[in-house]
Amino acid sequence: LAAVAGAAAVPGEASATALFNNNMFDGSFVDGDLASCGDPCIRNINADGGLAIITIRNKPKDDPVDILAQYDGKAIIADFSELGGSKALKGKFFNKKGDKGIEWSDGKVWEKLDVKIVAEPYDTAATYGRRKPT
Repeated sequence: LAAVAGAAAVPGEASATALFNNNMFDGSFVDGDLASCGDPCIRNINADGGLAIITIRNKPKDDPVDILAQYDGKAIIADFSELGGSKALKGKFFNKKGDKGIEWSDGKVWEKLDVKIVAEPYDTAATYGRRKPT
C-alpha cells in the first residue's frame, strides 16, 4: 500500500519515517485542538478493509492509546470511550480545494498530512519501557 519516502524529522525528541499512502483514512492527521495535546498534535490511523486503529497521544509524556474505528466510503465511526469520549463518534472525510481530513460530529477537525509518520523502532521500544542503546 505504501512506499517508503525516506526519513523525516518530527519536532521534539522522536524521529520518524514518513510513508506515502493512497487510502483516505490511512495516514497521519493533525488535530486542530492544540490546547489538549500541545504542538504538534499528531493522530495516526492505520486503516485497511473498512477497519482502522487510531493511535492517540494527548500529551508528549503520555503513553499512546489505540482507538478502534470502522469506515465505509467517506464515513468513519470511532470508539473514543477509553479516553472519556463518545463510544460511537461519527466523522466524515473531506477533500476541498486541496485541504483534506476528517470532520468529526463533535466539531473537531483533523487535517491529513501528505505523508504518514511512523515511529522508529527505538521510539516504539521506549513506549514499552526499553531504552535506546547508547
